[in-house]
Order: sequence, then structure tokens, then C-alpha cells
Amino acid sequence: TMWSERKLRPIRQLNSLAQGGANTDELLLLETDGEFGSLIRFFRRNIEKRHQIAKKRHREKDRLLTILQYMADGVMILNKDGKVRLLNPAAERILSTSQTKARNRTFIQVARDHRIAALWQRCLESEQEETALVDFDNDRFLRVVVTPFLQKSARGYVTILQDL
Repeated sequence: TMWSERKLRPIRQLNSLAQGGANTDELLLLETDGEFGSLIRFFRRNIEKRHQIAKKRHREKDRLLTILQYMADGVMILNKDGKVRLLNPAAERILSTSQTKARNRTFIQVARDHRIAALWQRCLESEQEETALVDFDNDRFLRVVVTPFLQKSARGYVTILQDL
């Protein structure tokens, strides 16, 4: 029975991993020969590849968030319904709001300007980038660019606010 237990252990661990219950590190430590060993090595390569992809994605996300943080132009990312998903510090300053207050509010509620809202509406209808110069708060001009984008199967919008 000891021999069969030793032979079945990798199979049980692989089965547990396949069902989401095992620690992937256990699979990385498994060593066995033959066809089962080939299967384990296949899983090991796939796990390592997924880890590398996840790390790369995380680095890219960090890099993009850093760029957004330090951009002079305001950036708003909206979901398909026009609700704010992300607002960078420049957009917070231009619109006199915060990421916390703006998140999940509509573009119109956050922008508080009918001309900017109309620009977003035109973009929504035309599915094309729309640009306008807006006399904002009667003391400065903004170039507002609203661009539609597809993220996987989801639609959204990127709005750039350039304080001129």
C-alpha cells in the first residue's frame, strides 16, 4: 500500500489542483517520470507562463497609473453608461472634485457643464472622437476630447481635459 500511495499522491495533488483546491507551489515541487511526469511538466509550464503574464499585466497597470497620476491634462475614464470609473489628479483639480466623489457618478454630474455633456452625447451617438473648446468657469478655456474605446467586449470613453 505504501508503494501505491506514493504513486497516487501526484495524481491526487494534480486532481486537487485541477479542481482549484491545491497550492500551485505543490505542483511545482512534484517530480515523477513517464506520461504523468510529462503532464505535470506541462501544467508547470502553463502555471509559470500565467504567473509571468500576470506580473507583466501588473507592471503595465502600475506604469499606466503612474503616468495618469503625473499628467498635466485631466483624464476621466467612463464606462458605457457614462459613469466615472477613474479620474486623475489633474481632472480632480480642473473639475474641483475628487476621485472618491466622482466615482460611479455620471459624466454630466461630474463635469457640471452642459457643453461638455453635449460633447459626450455627440460621441455616444457618432461613436467617433469629439473635440471642443469650452469657456469653462468664465475664466479659462478647456480643450475637451471624448473618445470611445472598446475594452474586451465592454464599451467606454476616455475624456481628456486640457487646461489652456
